[in-house]
Order: sequence, then C-alpha cells, then structure tokens
Amino acid sequence: MASMAIDSKIVKVCGHTEVDTIRYHSVRERELELKTSRRSMCRVCAQKIEQWMSLPGQAKLGFELSPIVGTDKQIPWATEVRGKKVDAIAHILIEVSEQATLGDPAALGLYRALLTYIGVAKAKYWIDSRSEVLSHWHFRHEAEKCMRQDEPSDKHGDFSAYGHWRLTDPQLLARIKLAQPDPQLRAS
Repeated sequence: MASMAIDSKIVKVCGHTEVDTIRYHSVRERELELKTSRRSMCRVCAQKIEQWMSLPGQAKLGFELSPIVGTDKQIPWATEVRGKKVDAIAHILIEVSEQATLGDPAALGLYRALLTYIGVAKAKYWIDSRSEVLSHWHFRHEAEKCMRQDEPSDKHGDFSAYGHWRLTDPQLLARIKLAQPDPQLRAS
C-alpha cells in the first residue's frame, strides 16, 4: 500500500492550532497519527519549555516538601538526591509560575509537571532516578500529560512522576492537573 501524506490543521494540547503533515498507510494509521499530534503541544510551546529548562541557576523553594518515606537507610540518601534535584529546578518552577499567572499554557503545563515531580515522597523513586538527567524532553512530555484529559487506554511509564501519581494517588494527580500557580511563589 502506498504511503499518503496530508497537511492537517490540528488543535494541540496547549490550545494552539498548528499545521502538521500526517503520513500514513491506512485509515487506522491516519487516525493514530492525528490523535498523537493532538496530544502533543505546538512547536512554540515546546520551544518555551526547552528555554525554561535551560535557564541557568539554582534556588531554594520557599516551602517545605513532604518528608521522604522509606527505610532508615533510604531516607537520608533519597532526601539528599531530591534536595539536589529540587534545588536545580526551583528557579524554573518560580519562573514558570510567574508566566503561568499571565496565562501561558506551556508555563502552566510545566508548572504542573514540576509539581508532580517534586511532590514524590517515596525514597525508592528518588534513589532509582538519581542519575536521571532533568531534560526538557522529559518535562515536555510530563507537561503534555498534565495538560490533557487522559483516556482509559493511556499507558504511562511507572518510572515517571506522572506515572507514579497515576498509580499511587490518582486523586492527588487530578488536583495537581487543576493547580494554579501561587503569584507569591518565591525562592527562600
């Protein structure tokens, strides 16, 4: 069967409309490609997330995180790992919080994705992810998940923060997906 390509106007998960070229061999494949395209953010929002995630700096959050839960050996190790990772992204959380209060959908998605990440309190999660690089790709996908309404057939990796909350506390995840930034959020 010959491959087809069609330009389609797609409303992305961020709410922006973009023209994507959909390539497919069958109707089923076309529908899957359209669905995948709708579930991603537009190029402009993706570039914003890349820029925010590359902002240099470190900060301390002006609020306490939930205590780490684990064994006596795991807790100090995981607390140290989480502390370093949170310090590395706290300035980004503060920046996107400010942008999200101005109505930027990419900032709001990233804000919620960062909340899912820093909110994990299981020691095992932090120990297992200690060598994970905090890339814009990872947080872009997490932001897209926070921006869309999930369908029952969604498959999320157990290893992501979003997947962790989806499995362990879906009600909390639902609240995070509705979270609005605090305009008073500042570094301590």
